[in-house]
Amino acid sequence: MGLAIKHYVYGQKLGFTLTETHFQQHLYKGGWVLRWHNIKRVDALNYSIQGWTTSIPWVGVEIKDYQAFISTISPKVITQILLHQRSLLFLGLKQYGRQHELEDHVINDKPFIYSDGSNVKGLKAMLANRMMIQRQLWGYDLFIAESDIITSKEEFVGLARHYLAASHSGANI
Repeated sequence: MGLAIKHYVYGQKLGFTLTETHFQQHLYKGGWVLRWHNIKRVDALNYSIQGWTTSIPWVGVEIKDYQAFISTISPKVITQILLHQRSLLFLGLKQYGRQHELEDHVINDKPFIYSDGSNVKGLKAMLANRMMIQRQLWGYDLFIAESDIITSKEEFVGLARHYLAASHSGANI
């Protein structure tokens, strides 16, 4: 009974906060924060293979500076992101006929060098390396499952874009 309660409590997704300054996901294990000025774009994902394109239940976020994002995340949250987004890695590789590379990218813990010359190792390097390959495959670095949001992904993307546009224009929301 205790294990079931623990799984229920710690498995819960608490949601998102969108403010004039930042975009944040809340989890029981922690969460992540992205300042709007560090987000390039937010959009719904589409999967294309053999000339066919279909919408998939994910929202992509393109990040400008990995270091500002990764430096604030706990190891537990990094692990959750890496595990949660494995299926997207496989789908992305599959749409380009590169699924044989999956093992190379699932656990890529090679040190990652940021644009300022500093580097990270371990889980933070794994997240940065994963974000790089995901950007090559999808054009985005971080992903949000539609099941994690309380509205449709189209409404969520619209709201996020509204905040993003207002933050870049200096307007109040």
